[in-house]
Amino acid sequence: MPSPSLSIACLLFCAFTFGADPALANPITWNLQGVEFTDGTQATGSFEYDADTNTVSNIDIVTALATYSSTAPAFPIKPFEFVFVPSVPLVTGANVPALVLFPASSLTDAGGTVSVSSEVNGFSLEGVICDSACDGVTTAHQIDAGALTSTAVVPVPEPEFAPIWGAVSLCLLLWKRSA
Repeated sequence: MPSPSLSIACLLFCAFTFGADPALANPITWNLQGVEFTDGTQATGSFEYDADTNTVSNIDIVTALATYSSTAPAFPIKPFEFVFVPSVPLVTGANVPALVLFPASSLTDAGGTVSVSSEVNGFSLEGVICDSACDGVTTAHQIDAGALTSTAVVPVPEPEFAPIWGAVSLCLLLWKRSA
């Protein structure tokens, strides 16, 4: 019969090695940097975007028109299109401020700097969305300059399985010999 201490050591090794959760990507914080509208007003703040799950959270963007804290439910989130509103739900017939950001390239988990200037892509703007079923935003002013910036999150490397299997084999061999 194997010694109890060797059995416990092997079981603990296997539990910690194979019971660990895989590394998952975390949302990346994208900051508005130098975002200026054609009328000279600015937008500041940030939001978190997870490209793996295509979700936006922790929205805190401020302009002269509004403070944005939600995404517009009538506009699906895409890595190249974000529509922010002050709050949800939208009420039919209400004129709710909306900030529309079309990054020059899709946002990813790699971070970096991506322009939101209308000179680059022609679409980023602030305006008014009519209601929850509205499929457009009436433009008040376009974004003249600026970018979204983020620092890349360094991924956690996946373990190689050859050393793990070797260690498990060694534990089993030692366990069998002690039996």
